[in-house]
Amino acid sequence: QILIYMFRSFATHTTPTRPHNIRRGHRTPPARHPTRTPSDDETKDTRAVGSWCRRVEGMSPRRRATAALAAALLPAAVAWCPPVPSARRLAPLLPARTTPGTSLLAVSGDAAPPDPSPSDAFFWDDPFTDVPVVSPRDSSAVSALVSLSAVSNTEALNALLKEIAGGRTPAAASRAEDVLLLAERLVDGPVPDGASYTIVLCGWGRSTHSLCGECAEGLLRHMEAGGAAADGDGGAAAAGRAEMPRRRVAPNTIHYSAVMNAWAKSRTDGSAGRAEAVLDALERAHDSRPDRPAELRPNKISYGTVIKAWATSRGGGGAAERASRVLQRMEERAGDDPSARPDAVDYGIVINAWARCRERGSAQRAQNILDRMERVEESARPGAAAFGAVIDAWARSGEPRAAERAELALDGMERAYAAGRQEARPHRGIYAGVIAAHAASGDPRAPERALGVLRRMDRAAAEGNWDAAPDGHAFNAVIAACARGGVRGCAKRAEGVLAFMTEAYAAGNYGARPSVVSFNNVIVAWSKTREEGSAERAEWVLRRMVAWGLEDGCGRGQTPRPPVMPNTVSFNAVINAWAKSGRPVGATRAEEVLSLMERLYIEGDDHVKPSSLTFNSVLNAWAKSGAPGAARRAEEILLKMEALADAGICGVRPDTISFNTVIDACRPVPGTSRGDDSHILDIARRTFEKIVDLSNREKFGRPDSVTYSTFLNACFFLSSGKEQEAMVRKVFKRCCDDGLLDNFILRQLRRQLRLEMFREMFGKYKMIGVEGLSVKKLPPKWSRNVELRRVRKNPKISWPR
Repeated sequence: QILIYMFRSFATHTTPTRPHNIRRGHRTPPARHPTRTPSDDETKDTRAVGSWCRRVEGMSPRRRATAALAAALLPAAVAWCPPVPSARRLAPLLPARTTPGTSLLAVSGDAAPPDPSPSDAFFWDDPFTDVPVVSPRDSSAVSALVSLSAVSNTEALNALLKEIAGGRTPAAASRAEDVLLLAERLVDGPVPDGASYTIVLCGWGRSTHSLCGECAEGLLRHMEAGGAAADGDGGAAAAGRAEMPRRRVAPNTIHYSAVMNAWAKSRTDGSAGRAEAVLDALERAHDSRPDRPAELRPNKISYGTVIKAWATSRGGGGAAERASRVLQRMEERAGDDPSARPDAVDYGIVINAWARCRERGSAQRAQNILDRMERVEESARPGAAAFGAVIDAWARSGEPRAAERAELALDGMERAYAAGRQEARPHRGIYAGVIAAHAASGDPRAPERALGVLRRMDRAAAEGNWDAAPDGHAFNAVIAACARGGVRGCAKRAEGVLAFMTEAYAAGNYGARPSVVSFNNVIVAWSKTREEGSAERAEWVLRRMVAWGLEDGCGRGQTPRPPVMPNTVSFNAVINAWAKSGRPVGATRAEEVLSLMERLYIEGDDHVKPSSLTFNSVLNAWAKSGAPGAARRAEEILLKMEALADAGICGVRPDTISFNTVIDACRPVPGTSRGDDSHILDIARRTFEKIVDLSNREKFGRPDSVTYSTFLNACFFLSSGKEQEAMVRKVFKRCCDDGLLDNFILRQLRRQLRLEMFREMFGKYKMIGVEGLSVKKLPPKWSRNVELRRVRKNPKISWPR
């Protein structure tokens, strides 16, 4: 009786919190001790048992060792004290850990206690040490014994199983299954019913382990066989359990569906196929019975689970095809059984499967399923999710006229909503998908069509559908489409969309508040165009952003937002616009913008910190300006970058592009002779020697083929005679030593060198004509470091003399 009380006390007493279980910095709470001995009714309370199950993992090592000791001594208590009914109930449930030929399951009231041996113990060392010595399997057995000792009926058993299997860990489902299998063999205990098995199967479905499907299907096979002997026992132990009564619970549709769900949640290779195999077994079990029992009839949940398993697998188009086949089987069975009729959710899962696979023809398959939904009954009509998935499939397909097909799907959705179907109400995400399809189409008319979709959104919002009101994402997508248009007038159209955006925001559509991305996209659009005055317009938009940000502040909506102020991307785009203008004043204006950035950064605005890209854009502006003194000014900016990097300012260290741009800026000044350009050649020589120096490669990077070809151009146009030939030979030798000789440099040498010198350098390699020039005919080590993925066109030198 004392041992039985020890078991029951673990179910109701609160374990004091151990100091080593408390995180550092937290005070140890005072220990809570029971003030009275619990009664039998309180001991059998299911909630108390569930509370113990939640605290068993936090039990101290000494307390767990005491529980193991009580479990080890319980067979002796059963042998010497046979009148105790609870001990007789628990005896058949103990694991067989005795000498061969002896089974604790066969212990009777008149039998003598077995001889103790080291293998009988549930612990490996002294049980009263602070070292956790209880094995995990024996702890699980003790947990099951203590739990079942307080359960008296099936309702309490199901409540206990729900408490144990409520977690999402494999250990929770495994403990629940241990309790269920032990309850099957209990002589006078609670009888498991169908709900008991459903709870455990659903527990495996909630588990995150990859073997949850295997474990759930194993329990289903156990139900089909009427209960099998538990594994892990041997010899007479298995024989003793075989003589015990088994409670047969035949599986039904709910159990099969729970196993399918467990396979669908496992997400392992072949899990969807195993789920479909369980569905096939359910159909065979139903169709093979003459009476066609209703409890084995596959329903909507069974088919929907398998469809979801295939749709969420990693099988691509094959998985989507299998999901479509299961949907077709579901439609065929719905003719005889209305409970298996698919609804909009089942159709939508298959459509999403086709939309995600991104294979050729997948968008059309998704469109076909959407057309089938239009022809079925009212409960399966497509909603916004189905239309959105089809539009997304067309937007990602990349097929010809995919954007037009996406807009046709949008037209059908608007017609369905106008007919009174509220589930087909279009929202801004649907329209954004159509805009994205037009932006990715590459059609020259894409910006205009994207703007047309944006106006449709505005009209829908004016008619009362506020879910379709255009927001900042929709406006930014249209602006980006205009910026990528590449045709004349795209930048102006993007600026018009920005004006439309500010008007919508002023009219009360706070979701359409222009952001930094909105203004930056317009600036980038002006920087990419070659229209006259594009640089001035880009700088005007930058100034407009500053004025609008100061006027709007943190926004007018309900939640404050950060003010719209220009950042590094904004200034870089303006500098790039001035650099691409090719005007002599462009370099000066680009450097003025750089000076403004530096002043703002010094004043504390970290969002406008100049970067290497900023300085490289200014260098490019000087290189393309053609102004006198461009080479000297470019060298000064390069030296400034080196000084800033040496001072510890991150992100401004010059790289290979910086040096190449400075060398490119070393061009002859119009109206001067070659002798007057000697100082420009000296700048090019100093910059080239600095980048090719081995000691500077860790600091500035390695030279590339562009470095050598650009310096060769400077040599050809800034020198002459023997000086030119000597420099070309020296540069060519160093280029071959670095393994950076490519076809561009070969053609450059062929066009600029005298034929005699070219024959002297490459005559033995049989490369005389321009058409036969190729690095493949030269030693491989000369071009070992060339980036083959970069295709360089033939040089077209048009420098003025």
